[in-house]
Amino acid sequence: MQWSQIKTLFILCFLVLNIYLLFQLYEQQQKHALVDDTTESTFEEQLEEDNITVPNSVFASEAKTESFMTVEQKLFDEDEIEKTEGLVEQSISIIEKTLLASIVEEKIKIPENAPKEHIIEQTNNLSPYMSEYDLWKWDQDLNILIFFQQRDGQTIYYNENGLMLVFLNDENEVVFYSQTMLAEDESTQESQKLISPLRAIETIYNSGQLFFGDEINDVEVGFHTRIPSSSGIQVFVPTWKVIVNEEKNYFVNAIEGYVFASDDHEFLSETLDKDLKRTQSALEDKNKTKNKIVDYYKEKLKFFD
Repeated sequence: MQWSQIKTLFILCFLVLNIYLLFQLYEQQQKHALVDDTTESTFEEQLEEDNITVPNSVFASEAKTESFMTVEQKLFDEDEIEKTEGLVEQSISIIEKTLLASIVEEKIKIPENAPKEHIIEQTNNLSPYMSEYDLWKWDQDLNILIFFQQRDGQTIYYNENGLMLVFLNDENEVVFYSQTMLAEDESTQESQKLISPLRAIETIYNSGQLFFGDEINDVEVGFHTRIPSSSGIQVFVPTWKVIVNEEKNYFVNAIEGYVFASDDHEFLSETLDKDLKRTQSALEDKNKTKNKIVDYYKEKLKFFD
């Protein structure tokens, strides 16, 4: 066979192949156009189909902006002891300048099933900084009241450097508390546009964590840090908290739009264990107060054994 004939055959083969590929591309485009026109539903329609209810405020919310927050940990000094005068009778120890550990000598009983407002009122005189914290929950398993620090009314979620844990005994009486605190903002970066509350809900939905019949109760913004810092300086990112069925809390990074998980017991286990070791290291062995504080930590840590 002559070279000219071979070349012509190759050209014809490539021509047929190109026509076939063009036909396949056209067919795929037609299919996608058909799907887009007839079967694609909006996220709102998906929620309706799955009987997932959302507050009207979510749909009506306006665009919101927030900035990252850079904060240093507060260092406590001996003046903290003087600030407790006039408050609940207690004995305070300062651990490594960043942790207040206080044995409460005055009985404060927390009624079982007490509403949040009543618990806050009952514990209001424990620390001179109580106004900067908000009650997150009463962990009934460990019998600990968990308070998260706030900044301008917005909660800082699951951060061991802005945390207050109030220990209760078997009679639900306050016997001890530990407290860490974040200082004032070191710097405020330029504000950035946050994803909408509806987009935050959609992110959770797409991750497979919303189910038929679920109810979205509220969506509110707070702060969270992706990477805890050992230096004491941390950067916090705006975060949407989505409350589902009055009991589940989901968190969505309000700028990058990803879901992250938080587990109360895991967080408490790590925090209590770390604070126990700090106490054992910082206070003198023959210190009676140290022994009592150590006992409180060990008693709560038994839950995780």
